[in-house]
Amino acid sequence: MPNNYLLISKVMRPLTSLACCLVTVTIASAAAAAAPELSTPSSVQSLISTAPEPVLVDRWGVEHLWSTELTTFAEGRARAYVVVFLDVNCPIVTRQALTLRDLAKRYEKSQVQFLGIYSNAGLARMDMAAHKQKLDLPFPVFLDAGGHLARLLKARATPEAYLLDENLAVKYHGMIDDSGWKKVPGAKTRDYLVEAVDALLAGKPMVAATRAQGCELQLPPLEKKLPAKLLTYHDDVAPIIYKRCVSCHFPGGIGPFALDTFESIRDEAATIRREVEYQRMPPWHADTKRGHAIENIKALTTEERRTFIEWLDQGLARQKQGEPDWLVAGTPPKEPLPLPHVAGPGEFTIGDGRPDYVARMPKPFLVKASQVVEYQYFWVPNDATEDRYVQAIELLPGNRRVVHHMQAFMIDKRQRPADLSKQLSGPMMMAKLNGYGGKDSWRIGSYTPGDHYAARTYAPDEGVYFPAGYDLVFELHYSPIDEDAYDQSSVGIVWRKDPNPPAKIIADQLFVGTRSIEVAPHDPHQPVECLPYFKQNVLLIDIRPHMHLRGGDTEVYAVFPDGRQELLVATPAFDFNWQRRYVFQEPVRLPAGSTLRFVGHWDNSRLNPNNPDASRIVLFGEESFDEMANLGVTYRIDEEAERTATRRVSAPVPK
Repeated sequence: MPNNYLLISKVMRPLTSLACCLVTVTIASAAAAAAPELSTPSSVQSLISTAPEPVLVDRWGVEHLWSTELTTFAEGRARAYVVVFLDVNCPIVTRQALTLRDLAKRYEKSQVQFLGIYSNAGLARMDMAAHKQKLDLPFPVFLDAGGHLARLLKARATPEAYLLDENLAVKYHGMIDDSGWKKVPGAKTRDYLVEAVDALLAGKPMVAATRAQGCELQLPPLEKKLPAKLLTYHDDVAPIIYKRCVSCHFPGGIGPFALDTFESIRDEAATIRREVEYQRMPPWHADTKRGHAIENIKALTTEERRTFIEWLDQGLARQKQGEPDWLVAGTPPKEPLPLPHVAGPGEFTIGDGRPDYVARMPKPFLVKASQVVEYQYFWVPNDATEDRYVQAIELLPGNRRVVHHMQAFMIDKRQRPADLSKQLSGPMMMAKLNGYGGKDSWRIGSYTPGDHYAARTYAPDEGVYFPAGYDLVFELHYSPIDEDAYDQSSVGIVWRKDPNPPAKIIADQLFVGTRSIEVAPHDPHQPVECLPYFKQNVLLIDIRPHMHLRGGDTEVYAVFPDGRQELLVATPAFDFNWQRRYVFQEPVRLPAGSTLRFVGHWDNSRLNPNNPDASRIVLFGEESFDEMANLGVTYRIDEEAERTATRRVSAPVPK
């Protein structure tokens, strides 16, 4: 085994601790506006009977009806509700975030449920989710689709607070306190919201309303004005579809329906509009406006999303009047838009379609129809007698309709089970692959639908070390369909032909976070932190935060030896079902002594759409209904920095 690989293999040491909270604030200019006083209704429910039902969209993009979800979320435990209208650009909201955090914590035991509402026009769901994460708000937030809740309550400013009793009757509305636009942050003489909550809990009279001080709400218009330009499928929409969607939504793909023709889009127009508007599709969960630039972004841009929605609202024009109906007549379009090449079963793209080595699952696996399937593991022996380097690797799903994602690991064959015909234990294999009890395995590749990194070819001076005496293990996450299906996935490898080791050896490692996990029932904001440590100068290629079903949000910071912190990636709406690796456009240079600060929160509330049981205390464990917090990283030694370093911290060599 080459010495430089030995250094890589132990270049980091995982350190764990429970998290402290980090608050990032942004300051923006906005005009102040005082909210007119509200004629307090006897109950919000009475207003709903005479107005459109407000639809609230949570940070995962799930829609909720105000009239049912508010009390359902609190599960009948709330004595009162504080509904606060917020905005991502208002400096008063930013200034009072600490106050809101403190109040939510202060009244938690008194069963007062806080909720944040975002109603401004043009605000996207991910902007809301990112704002919640930046301000570290510990309570749920919702996008007020169409601004109907703000109109219902006659809200006019942000922040503006509404206090509701357990019957949803408005008891107070207005400012949180009177600090408002005062030049000295925190300067205040009265805490109006505190006074109102205390009075309500004590059954005493209170001030019913004050004039909110903050930034004026800009609500969406009741009647949407369509653009004068006619948008067409041919000119405007097809390029977006072919760029962003058809890698999953093609005949036989993982998508539930194909989107490779105008007719297929027309037939699913209502579903597509909702998925695009609330940013549920294409699936992407990282904040594209914060952190380092990411190369493999799958999200629609703001302009692409606007174009798509406006085209649907205009009536799905196929092409401009007078242009040939090329989709029907079969004539070629002005700019051909062929389906991207997608390898079929048994068809690789690396090595001109003929990899040097192909490893397949020992036998087909039956994915039963409409059933939840836990992670599956398949061990593939490799009896090679010499060390080699991977020049290219590709993970090829055998049945793209059911393979949600897939990973390949190399693992010391001394760990090989005696009987490979038996079903491998999921918890046991996850423990081995994640490094519990020793580091005998390394991830060498992954597949996620639509991500071109399933097939990866390294530069001539790069490679992944694959030592003799190591087997392969496949990790498969299946997404069942409405009928039984079989899968037999495979991995193809092209070996480096040069007998000399490459100058740059790529390492892929998973660093294990704390095992001291105890997530309380119904807790929507339980923090966690882990700190992998670099002992050498490295170049960080990509990172992959990992949590289980209660995962809520994650941030990964680079912490440099001088104490500086730099945000690398933030996922404001973590989703267990879409755990991507985030590939940096340029490798991140980290000097020796740096750490990666992984900060996350578990959401054990009923609002988390992945949560199987909000009433359960969740502990550490390998099953998906247990929890963990790990960080996968791909990196290589920064040889140039190592050569010029004035002081080098030596790395331990494994026995």
